[in-house]
Amino acid sequence: MLAGTLETEDARYRLHEFVRQYAAERLERSGEGPSRQSLHSSWYCDRAELLDPDRGEPLVGEPSRWFAVERENLRVAMANALEGRPERALVAAVSAWRSWMASGRHAEGLQWLRRALAASPEVSPVHVRALFATAVFEVRVGRMEEGLPLGRSIAEIGHRDEDPLRRADAAHLQCLLSWLAAEWETINELLDAADADLHHVPPVQAAHDHLGALVALSRGDPDTALSWLERSLGWLAASPRDTPPFFPVCTLAFSVGRYEELNLPIFEETMLVGRRVGAAQAEAYVMCTVAFAARAGGRFSDAAKALDRALRVFQSLGDRAGEAFALAQRGHLHRALGELAAAIDCFHQSADLRADIPDQRGSAMSLSGLALAEAARGNLTTARGFAGEAARMLDRSGDRPGLSGALDNLAAIEIISGRFDHAVQAVERLLALRAVPDFHRSVGWNHLLLAQLRDRTRDTVGAEAAFRAARTVFDQIGERHGLAAVENAAAAR
Repeated sequence: MLAGTLETEDARYRLHEFVRQYAAERLERSGEGPSRQSLHSSWYCDRAELLDPDRGEPLVGEPSRWFAVERENLRVAMANALEGRPERALVAAVSAWRSWMASGRHAEGLQWLRRALAASPEVSPVHVRALFATAVFEVRVGRMEEGLPLGRSIAEIGHRDEDPLRRADAAHLQCLLSWLAAEWETINELLDAADADLHHVPPVQAAHDHLGALVALSRGDPDTALSWLERSLGWLAASPRDTPPFFPVCTLAFSVGRYEELNLPIFEETMLVGRRVGAAQAEAYVMCTVAFAARAGGRFSDAAKALDRALRVFQSLGDRAGEAFALAQRGHLHRALGELAAAIDCFHQSADLRADIPDQRGSAMSLSGLALAEAARGNLTTARGFAGEAARMLDRSGDRPGLSGALDNLAAIEIISGRFDHAVQAVERLLALRAVPDFHRSVGWNHLLLAQLRDRTRDTVGAEAAFRAARTVFDQIGERHGLAAVENAAAAR
């Protein structure tokens, strides 16, 4: 036997390939091969279900290290289950998907979920979870438009479900995936139509009103967003604490800053984080969105209070992923206020927590924020190093929207450095990635930044084209802040 790992708690050994082949051949000859494979498959699929981090407990933790240690055994088990018991393979894939996501194995997770869904035509409650997990991976790899058919499938299953919580949940998830796909022409109608399924289901109504706040923020309206968030917190207060996970964690992803009259889109967090949490954790995440909306409206003291409250909740629950999320948001607040030492400290704490979980995407988010704070402090070489590492981490995992956002922050660092030509190249590259739909909010702000940068580099024809593109995106969304910024920038030329 060869040692796979000798760590005390997780010591594992593996057979040499020649020995493995010989043993398999002997089992086959004895006629025991299929029964042994079935026992192996059943044990690992059952164990995965038992360790499912989203198995219904109201307090949602991170995936067990077991999934990483036993990854190869689980692959074999699911492959065997697909042939005889595909519904068990689907349960195992749904149980493992967050482990694949945390380790940046998006393509692998997507493959297993797609295969298990195709082999399990009989609809069950686990199908909605599998479809949502599939949508998260599709978003990660830059195919947000795939969320639309997945959202419709989720809604169709929900319409046939007699359980009011699951029916409401399905209606809400369709709206969420439509927002991610930038379906601005229909999002208002979908939000209104979903209300019929949300009556008397406070938990999902809380998630739905939180989405209403994100739609308002997408349109540059923080005051309306804060009204939605107040309603969301009210619904959460009325929700039973033991409600199974119902709140999909999502964010606006980008803030907009200013530097020497340039509008800088700043990538702060993933739009669809990939966690679904219960009422207590949901309250803390809503408070983080309250902080974001308050910061967008210039109410920095309110933002700080909201983040302090969120941090206290996450810490009291022992939720390290939530704590790291709130610390990163605290870092961005300090960065926006020019409190750079405090910002750097928050980003370091967030990065340490995420590395310990481990959460590869989250680690990249914290590093990218740290890079911006170091750049603002004048440590440009250090900043480029952190930003480059964040971009490489996201690129290796196939996270195209994440890579696009990391390039945004690299462009901001180059602008702070005074290297406008390099910033132009970064923005042109991220727009060429087509990692998000053309009418996504971030695309409008990137076109506007590109227009201003081209003006700085005396490319007036290119600047005019970028101004037109920005205006088109903001018109489609109804983004008032963006439209005002385009007009102000154009008037200042």
